[in-house]
Amino acid sequence: MKNKMLPSSEVGNKINEWYGYIRTFSIPDAEVLKNEIKEQLDQMEEDQDLLLYYSLMEFRHRLMLESLEPLENMRIEQQPSLSDLLSDIERKQVRIKGVLDYYYNFFRGQYEFYQKNYIEAINCYKLAELKLNVIPQDEKIERAEFHYKVAAAYYRIKQNMFSLHHAEIALNMFKKNEDYITKTISSEMMLGANKLDLLRHDEAEEHYKNALISAEIADDRLSIGLACYNIGLSYAFQNKNQMAEEYFRKALAIREHYASDKGVKTTFELAFVLFKNEKTVEAQNLLDKGLKQANKEGEEEYLAKF
Repeated sequence: MKNKMLPSSEVGNKINEWYGYIRTFSIPDAEVLKNEIKEQLDQMEEDQDLLLYYSLMEFRHRLMLESLEPLENMRIEQQPSLSDLLSDIERKQVRIKGVLDYYYNFFRGQYEFYQKNYIEAINCYKLAELKLNVIPQDEKIERAEFHYKVAAAYYRIKQNMFSLHHAEIALNMFKKNEDYITKTISSEMMLGANKLDLLRHDEAEEHYKNALISAEIADDRLSIGLACYNIGLSYAFQNKNQMAEEYFRKALAIREHYASDKGVKTTFELAFVLFKNEKTVEAQNLLDKGLKQANKEGEEEYLAKF
């Protein structure tokens, strides 16, 4: 069994807890959590925004310690209150505070999304958006990441028009930077998924095929498989079952896709269209195989479907 990378949303949530300890000057708790987070960064999926958030929080942590250090040597009765110390720190680094507030809500939103609390995730993203102006206009990628995450959350609650709006902004930003081709592909597929929900099949297919072309150029096997799966799904929704079968087979032929969380879903969809295409024996064999696969991976939804 392959080792799974730690989701950045979980680490982001811990940084938010760390921020809470810093704000209340709970030094022992802040120190323990800081060390725990530092160890987890090496086990985490790549996320440049979170690494920046960590660096900003590390700076904020140091300010807390520096502000308290003089008190350790003071033996007078009237010492500054914690609220006065906090206000002094925030006056000294107004922009840093704004960026921290942005990332606090941005990563809290990602954590809520990961926990499938999509409405709460959107509420957090709305709070983050109030501070989005602290992210410089020329830092397009950070802004694109924000819009993509918001698009994903709205898609989950089927607010397709809101999702489309944010996904289009993300796509236009990502595709201007060749280093972010994977994000460009993801944005194309997000647009395709929304348009599929809206029964705009031709437009959805165009987005998925754009994603497939980009994935093939980048030799991104995982994205190639996902694009093929999505194109197959688009054809299946239109009862173009022969074409759906062709693309589901292409997806499952890619080892990286078969081994991903989409593998069992593609197996189900292929079995379904094979029954429609009257290939009953092959469909039944695939159904049995998919049932074992779903049981092994704990895919309760697809256990029920199979």
